[in-house]
Amino acid sequence: MTAARAPFRIPRAAAVAVTVLALAATAHWLAGGELPAFPVMTALTAVVVLSAIILAGRKMTAALLAAYLGASQAALHLAFSALAGAGTPKPDLVHHPGMAAGPGNGGAVVPHEHLSADVSPGMLGVHVAAILATALLMARGESALWALAAWLRPLLQTPSPSAIKACPFIAASATQTLRLRPKHLGRPPSRGPPGRVHAATL
Repeated sequence: MTAARAPFRIPRAAAVAVTVLALAATAHWLAGGELPAFPVMTALTAVVVLSAIILAGRKMTAALLAAYLGASQAALHLAFSALAGAGTPKPDLVHHPGMAAGPGNGGAVVPHEHLSADVSPGMLGVHVAAILATALLMARGESALWALAAWLRPLLQTPSPSAIKACPFIAASATQTLRLRPKHLGRPPSRGPPGRVHAATL
């Protein structure tokens, strides 16, 4: 199948975009980060949806999904950390170990310090495992949807005259129908006594 004929493109792209945003927002929030304001989240969501629509133009394999999920998680984590409440004093914000407030920012966490604190072997392993598991599940769904589309396509298409002629079953049915028709379809039946008709036939 070509990219233009990819089945269920919008639903598949929506599923990918929702998964990406949900994973990124949940991981960022569990790590103690803060999500950006609504206008910024709307813009980031639009970017994710557009990239997902482009990606859904072809069959998404597990490797492709894993690469896309990993890259999107890293990009969204950077965007969340850089755009969430920059310059807003947050004295009661819970800090990660090794995370210090930047000078002159009223106790707010500096984005790059938040990022460096999040990059630990344990957390990185959890992220990688979650990405791989999600990619495998989504790849199974992809295979099921493409198989369903391949099964539905012949049922939704009207056969062309050339296809009818090329099909042996349809051609044989048409021939049998012609043989069952009366030879003299336009001649009216003979009207007369049964005996006369019988004598004439003898």
